[in-house]
Amino acid sequence: AIPSTSVFLSIRATDSHLDKVWYTVNGSTNVTFSGNASISLPGDGWWSVSAWANDTLGHVSSAASVIVLVDTIWPQITILAPGNMSKLTTGTVPYVVQIVEKNLDDAWYVLDGGSPVIIMGNGSIVVPDGTHLLVFYANDTAGHVNASATMQFSVDTLIPVVTIINPLPSAVFASDAIMLNVTVLDANFDKVWYDIDGGATVVFSGNASIILP
Repeated sequence: AIPSTSVFLSIRATDSHLDKVWYTVNGSTNVTFSGNASISLPGDGWWSVSAWANDTLGHVSSAASVIVLVDTIWPQITILAPGNMSKLTTGTVPYVVQIVEKNLDDAWYVLDGGSPVIIMGNGSIVVPDGTHLLVFYANDTAGHVNASATMQFSVDTLIPVVTIINPLPSAVFASDAIMLNVTVLDANFDKVWYDIDGGATVVFSGNASIILP
C-alpha cells in the first residue's frame, strides 16, 4: 500500500517512431503524458492504472497495468482493558485492544518501556507486583504507525500481614480498658480495623485504647 493519493507514474515506451503515451485510472478518461508524471488517484482503495503507447504508423501497444492500494488512514487503537489507573490483585493481566485498520500489518505492545511484543489479538501478560505502564502500537501496509494512550495500572498480589503487639496472648488485665497496638505490613496499606468477639468492626490507626465488654 502507498500512504498518499499522489502517485508517481513512470513508464518506458520504446519505438523508433513513438507518437504518444497515455494512461487511465480504472478505465476512465485517457490522459496523455510524457511517460513520467505525478498522478492523483481518487482516494483510498484499490486502483488499476493502465498505460499504452502508439507510434506514427498507427500501431498501439498492449496495456501495461498495475494495481495500486492507497491507504491514507492511520490505525486507531483503543485499550479496553486493563483500565487506566486500575488496581489488580493478580499478576496475570488480561488485555483487550480494539484496532481499527483495514490494512493492518502488525500490532504489538511495550510494557514499562521494554522490548516490543507482537500480538495476534487479545491476550494476557504476566507482571510482578508494582506499578506498570502499557502502550499498544499498530502499523498498516502503507507504513503508518500509531500508538494508544499510555495505560497505568498497579498489581498487588500480597495479603496484608497484621501482628498484634499488645495485648499479648493470654494476658490478664485488672481493668476493662486496654491498649490495642498492631502493626501492618503491606506496600499498599489502606486501613486497619478490629472487632471484639465478632461484633461491629471499628476502624482505627493501629493504636487505640479500647473498652472490653
